[in-house]
Order: sequence, then C-alpha cells, then structure tokens
Amino acid sequence: MLEKFTDRARTAVKLAPQEAQLLGHNYVGAEHLLLGILHAGFGSAFDALRECGCDPETLKTAVKRLAAPSLAEKRTCHDCGVAEGQLHELGCDMERCPFCGGQLITCDCRYELLGIDASPGTWAYSHGLTDEQYVAFSHLLEEKGRIPYIVWPNLCARCGSLWPGIFSVSDEEWSSVIEPQKRDKILCRDCYEEIKQLIQAGGQ
Repeated sequence: MLEKFTDRARTAVKLAPQEAQLLGHNYVGAEHLLLGILHAGFGSAFDALRECGCDPETLKTAVKRLAAPSLAEKRTCHDCGVAEGQLHELGCDMERCPFCGGQLITCDCRYELLGIDASPGTWAYSHGLTDEQYVAFSHLLEEKGRIPYIVWPNLCARCGSLWPGIFSVSDEEWSSVIEPQKRDKILCRDCYEEIKQLIQAGGQ
C-alpha cells in the first residue's frame, strides 16, 4: 500500500507506529500520524499546519500531553482493563502468545498446534476457530502458561530517561553515529546529540 504514497507521506506513516510505541499504545491512530507529520518536518500537511499558525513544537507537546497515558493508566491494560500482573481476558489484543511471543490474536500458533489448515481459501482462513477449537486452544494456553499483562516502559539506553520523545534522522546519519550493535536501541535526543558531538570531535 505504501508504494502509492509520496516519499513525504511514507515517512510520516512510518513514524506513526514509533510514536505509538513511545506513548505506550498498541494501536496507531490519528494522533500518532499527526506526530509523525510533525516529526518529519516537511510535506504539504506540515506546511498547512504552519500556515494555520500552529507551532510544531507546541502542537507536539499538546498532543503528547493529551494522548500519553499516566503511569497509573499504564498499569492497567487499556483493552481489557486488567491490572498489571493479571491475566488478560481471552481475546484481548494486548496478550502475547506463550508459544511464539507474538500478538496472541494474530499469530498462527492456534492453527499449527491444533493441526488446522488456515491457508487462503480454507474455512479457517476466513472464519477462524470454531467454538470447540477455541476451547481446545484455550486449554493448550493454560497448560503452557499464559503471559500476564506487564508494563515495559521505554527508556533511553544511555541515560535511562523514561518515555523519551521520538526524533527523526536519516538512516545514513544514524548509521554513521550509532555503532551496529546499538542501532536497535532507544535514545533520547539529548544523548544522541551528545554522542554525535563526541564522534565529530574525534575524541579530542
């Protein structure tokens, strides 16, 4: 689908899931897309916001303040309402699969473990499990041990600041500043800029 987007739109769309993750959300909504547009810093949508008198930094701060859940809210699953450490209600889209570690409602473990063909064109592909099959899969989950709701906060890998704001740099710049084994880590902007300055100074 993204191949039909302009490069600028594609950048904003790719930033949106990162914004959602940093806010502790398991969905991507309009607020995350708006933050993606603001962090991209270019494009007709960004220009339109500027022409309407919106200051990008002020707007980002306001969106994050309204969209970010409090720590107390993070301690409760926003989908099924259970407290941290409790088992999700079956069917909650936040539950992780104990077999593969993926999202339980979207992984294929249920079909593989029950020996069900769910390839395109089959009944299972279009309808999912029958009630009887779902009960059988539930028993397998209980035997394996279901994963309770646990909050994993995003921290800057260098200074430890909680829920650092997202920022955008080119892949080329990121690769030139961050060593390979650290490129999948989360960094706050201040730490990134400090690392960049240290590298540019050449250890002097």
